[in-house]
Amino acid sequence: MTKEKNPMSHREIAAACFNKTWHYLDLIERKSDEVDAMLNVAHPSYWHWTQVPDHTATNLSVGLWMLSRVYAVADLPERATHFAQACISIGQEHKLPPFYAGYGYEAQARAMSRANQSAASESLAKARKLCDAIEDELEKKMLLDDINTINVGSA
Repeated sequence: MTKEKNPMSHREIAAACFNKTWHYLDLIERKSDEVDAMLNVAHPSYWHWTQVPDHTATNLSVGLWMLSRVYAVADLPERATHFAQACISIGQEHKLPPFYAGYGYEAQARAMSRANQSAASESLAKARKLCDAIEDELEKKMLLDDINTINVGSA
């Protein structure tokens, strides 16, 4: 068995899978095989981040957020909620900045928006409150733009 000369690092694979996942998320409509591919590439992105020796809680939070997002897009709210809660937990445990904490609640609201509108509204309110604490205007706009794509009753 020959050893590869320049294998990709876990960081490079994680980033490549993350970017490929965005390719599928950016599609206006996805065929079922594209939904499957999106789910299948999001998981290795997260796993490879867990293998990067100097990964941060922020890296993991973003990976968990993306897993929640792809499951929400795939209309699998239970899995989306599972990963959103994990994202929120890591944000709380590591006291991540409001931008990342807010995205945890954005993910939870998106995951619950069809199944539990009351809980989704609560999560949206938490995301909006955290948004107020974001100092970087670009980050604030990014989170608000995503929050505003979630349709929840009176939210």
